[in-house]
Amino acid sequence: MAAKDASRFWRLFKTPHSNACPVELSAQFAAFRALMGAEPLPAPTRHATSGVSTPKSDDALNNDITIDELCSCIKRLKRGKSLGIAGILPDMIKDGGELVKQSLLWLFNCMLAGHFPERLSVGLITAVHKIMG
Repeated sequence: MAAKDASRFWRLFKTPHSNACPVELSAQFAAFRALMGAEPLPAPTRHATSGVSTPKSDDALNNDITIDELCSCIKRLKRGKSLGIAGILPDMIKDGGELVKQSLLWLFNCMLAGHFPERLSVGLITAVHKIMG
C-alpha cells in the first residue's frame, strides 16, 4: 500500500489506535497453555545444591517472587511494543488475567530454584549498521 498511495499509508499509520491487544484473549490463553502446560504447577523448593541461596527472612533477594511484585512489574510494561523471541506481546501479559500471572509466577520461581527452561536460553542478536558521520 505504501508504494501505491503514500499519503493514505501515512494517514493510516498516524491514526491513533486503541491500547487493546490485537490478539483475542482466548488465543492468548491457548498460547500460554501450550507454552506452560494446562495448569501451573507449584514451584519446586530450592535445594542447597541448586546454586541459589536458600531463603532467609532478612534477605529479600533470596525470597520467592510474590504475586504483588509480579503485578507491579506487569503494570510497568508498555503497550504497543514489539514481541520477543517467544512471540509474546506485552499486551498479552497485561491482558492475560490470573492464569497468565500464576503461570509467570510459577515460571520465575522455578528459575530462581535453578530450573531454567531451555527455550528461554535462546537469544536473538541483530546487527545494526551504524553510519559514522
